[in-house]
Amino acid sequence: MKHAKRFTKELEQMAARSPSGYPVASVAYFGPDDQVATKVTVSILPDETFKPSATERWHSVTSDLRYDDDVNEEILNLVEEHAVKTVLMDGRIIGCPHEEGLGMESGKTCGECAWWVNRRKGNKARVLG
Repeated sequence: MKHAKRFTKELEQMAARSPSGYPVASVAYFGPDDQVATKVTVSILPDETFKPSATERWHSVTSDLRYDDDVNEEILNLVEEHAVKTVLMDGRIIGCPHEEGLGMESGKTCGECAWWVNRRKGNKARVLG
């Protein structure tokens, strides 16, 4: 069990490096509160237009995806597949996992995630300079 969190650690190390250019992988965590990430979204940004060339999402009802080594292995595979040079990942949970248009009306508060009511989504993620 020595290498149980190998991929989680590798992803964290990639995010800690200085920005190295494009393509960029943006990793964002979402959850019903600020303690458990039940959704992670990864977008691949090939250039400075910030229009994603690929977006993948993972969901869980039982585990915190920030520490799920299987999910982090899949994220690393996506990063490798797109020859990503920079990984932007804050590690904080920035909002509820429900999306407008997918069971939630535009501009409405999520009825399932009471913790996020009257709270702004996070906006302190590291920005490419």
